[in-house]
Amino acid sequence: MRNRLIRCYRVLFLLACLDLLFPRESEGQVHFVCPLPNAILQKVSDSGYMRLTLTSPSSSKIRLRLIGNTGVEISGYGWKDFILRNNTLDTFYMVPVLNNFYLEWQTLDGMIDSNVIGNLCIGHVFGIAGQSNAQGWSFPTYIPPQGNIRMLLYSDSWQKGEDPTGGKSASPWIQMSNTLQKLLNDSLPIGLVNVAIGGTGLVSKPAAGWWQRNNSLHLDTSTIYGKAVERFQRAGSHFEAIFWIQGESDAIGVTGAQYDSAFKRLVEDFEEDLQEPVTMLHLQIGGQAANPEKIDWGIIREAQRKLPLSTLVGTAVGAPLGFDAIHYAQSTEIMVGDRFAGAVAKLLHHVPNNFYPLLLPQNAASLVECNSQDPYNGYKIALQCSRGDLPVELKVSDALKGFQIRANGRFIDTSKIFAKVELSDLSKIDIFSTVSSLAPSSELKLSYALTADLANANVCDNDSTTVLPNYLVSFMDIPVLGSNAGVPDVTIIFPNISNPVLEESMFVIHLKKIAAVNYSVYDMAGKMVYSKDAGLLSEGSHAIQINRGPLTCGVYEVVVAIGSERRFFKIIIL
Repeated sequence: MRNRLIRCYRVLFLLACLDLLFPRESEGQVHFVCPLPNAILQKVSDSGYMRLTLTSPSSSKIRLRLIGNTGVEISGYGWKDFILRNNTLDTFYMVPVLNNFYLEWQTLDGMIDSNVIGNLCIGHVFGIAGQSNAQGWSFPTYIPPQGNIRMLLYSDSWQKGEDPTGGKSASPWIQMSNTLQKLLNDSLPIGLVNVAIGGTGLVSKPAAGWWQRNNSLHLDTSTIYGKAVERFQRAGSHFEAIFWIQGESDAIGVTGAQYDSAFKRLVEDFEEDLQEPVTMLHLQIGGQAANPEKIDWGIIREAQRKLPLSTLVGTAVGAPLGFDAIHYAQSTEIMVGDRFAGAVAKLLHHVPNNFYPLLLPQNAASLVECNSQDPYNGYKIALQCSRGDLPVELKVSDALKGFQIRANGRFIDTSKIFAKVELSDLSKIDIFSTVSSLAPSSELKLSYALTADLANANVCDNDSTTVLPNYLVSFMDIPVLGSNAGVPDVTIIFPNISNPVLEESMFVIHLKKIAAVNYSVYDMAGKMVYSKDAGLLSEGSHAIQINRGPLTCGVYEVVVAIGSERRFFKIIIL
């Protein structure tokens, strides 16, 4: 009998300890949407951002205080009273940057109740959206998590962060978390909220669902968007950044303008429903084996090269043919995770690293005469590559694959295209046609789209710790200056333009025929700051104003769209 009592007491003691470590919400009186037990809350400047969202059917007043992991009240964060409106509290509370602290609450009227929500931490929290490669359907592998990483599961519980973070197998996000903690070295934990769903569309509506909001019921949880926002709210609504990997489901039959518009609307909807500004970082999709689209999803890739309200972190390459020829190889998920970590460290924390900025082409190539050192006679296409605003030397000795050339609207056979790094300038790639001359009389357009074959994707500047190529971002139909594509229907001139810009400036375009004109202004991270539609303009010259507007001091790139043509120039804001 005595032994049975001892065993019972031991069980009761163990349950009490579990309640202290992982406190449960009181059943009935107060329901917390956020914060949840064990949550990672976003750091903002020198504080932590705690979103308080709760309901209580019988109480109109509640008080809260913070307790450290030793059970002692945190100085300056004692009891604070809150009033519930319509049985609901939705506000925020700035808290100190701490690990493993507790939120204690008590109702002050109605049915008196109290409890604690424990094991809260302040750190870096990231949302993840898109389709299967974001969700985590990559080549089965296991990347061991390092440091303190937690993830919010669909069960609304925060648990140890490890694959699968949202899908069936591996994702880039554990690698991202490991790399980011090394780059920042600030001892803060990482929180992951993965709401991506495989097979979903942004413009198109596949069976798996699409990412547009039900405007009559924003949090319609029968929709992909509604489910995502509900989970983001459960995580506290405030994120350091939201990552986006998607596009395959929209790659056929969707225009770049449609994708741009839908993505812009998605970001604006996120900001409205989360009631917080959103920093978006996205990846350019990679090719897949047996891709049915002739230019390897070039339209969507080109749209993703400069998406509105987001920053491009790199391009994805590598679906292992021995797996399913669709989802990332292990080396690709490592590279993608590193790219996102590098972009966060550089752009949001000003920590320089070798993963960002990405390797970019110029927005136009040039047709130049071959020289005596070239393997072919006639003309070649020269493409300048840069990292940020600086030319970058490429270190590769073999032929480069993935370039496509249209001559007068027709593709040149890709097996007849040869490319190499220019020996006299390692920041340039020379592209040749082995069977026909690239003549100035032809209208030439250059595209670059890597396929799923890792062996053929070898543009590299050897700066990745994953010993993986740092791929040149894909592009589609950029004009080749010096050919007929370089003699457009429009010329941009700059008489009396004020640059640097103090309050306003202008540019002048001369149209040879009627055309629709608009311009967009991008910061040096590639994020669109604002755009303006000048409308349908007649033949002749037109002066178009550029207002300083929301621009802060710095250098910006202006992209002018005239029909299908694009023109680019930089402005300096003082």
